This record gives sequence, structure tokens and C-alpha cells, in this order.
Amino acid sequence: MYTIRTFKKEDFLVYQAWFKDPAIHRALGHVDEAWLTYVLADETGVEYVMEREGQLMGVAGISFANEQNPFYVITNLAVNPGYAGRGIGSLFLKEITTRIPLEQHQYWVTFVETFNEPAQRFFIKNDWTQTHREDEMIRYEKRL
Repeated sequence: MYTIRTFKKEDFLVYQAWFKDPAIHRALGHVDEAWLTYVLADETGVEYVMEREGQLMGVAGISFANEQNPFYVITNLAVNPGYAGRGIGSLFLKEITTRIPLEQHQYWVTFVETFNEPAQRFFIKNDWTQTHREDEMIRYEKRL
């Protein structure tokens, strides 16, 4: 059984270790103390953790919709490298996008770098629609 909760300071060292995995490092860069400080204080979004039996299985960031942007943004999504390819990312994505009730005009967005073909396939597989490119990023949307 999986549980979803907000990211805690105690999660950081485990999550930071995931970035030794070349695929995660290439896709998301790195996390450091400045990232942690920002995430823990951010009021414009939330960082979620998916865990099973106390083990971190996934981490995902969300920026909230606001007056300028009627959409929520998935800012990052990573799965524990030891469990990649088992459907955990798809389950996590579904859980976090259904946990926030959207108003009628709101929807979900994410931006994927053009070189990140695995993430592009992931969002298409999960029924997100590619809408357009913005510089080196591809925008995907999910309207529920």
C-alpha cells in the first residue's frame, strides 16, 4: 500500500542519493540545501512524497494555479531508481493529479526538455497531450 504525504526535511538525504542515477541527474539536475530550504518554505506549491512501508518511492513537485495561470504545474517527478519501470510513476502521477480538486477552468501542465525522451513517452503514455514547444521545452497538458 502506498501513501502520499508532503516532503519533509528527513526525506532529503534519501532523495538526494537518487541523483547519483544518471537518468535522474540528466533529467532533473541536482538538489541541494538551497532546494530543500525553498521547498520547505514554498507557499506557491507543494512537494509530495509517495512511500511504501516507510520507503521513499517517488517525489513530485506541484506549483499551484493562480490568477495569471489557470493551471497546476508538475515541476518535477522522480521515482526511486531501484523501482523504475514498474508503473510507480504512473500511479503517483494519477494520485497527485486527482488529489487536488480542480475548478471548471483549471487543468494540469508540465514542461519536458526536448532531450528527455523517456519523460515525453511517460506523459504521452499517461494520456497527457503535447501542445507546443517553448524554446527547449515541450509543453504537455492534462484536462480532467
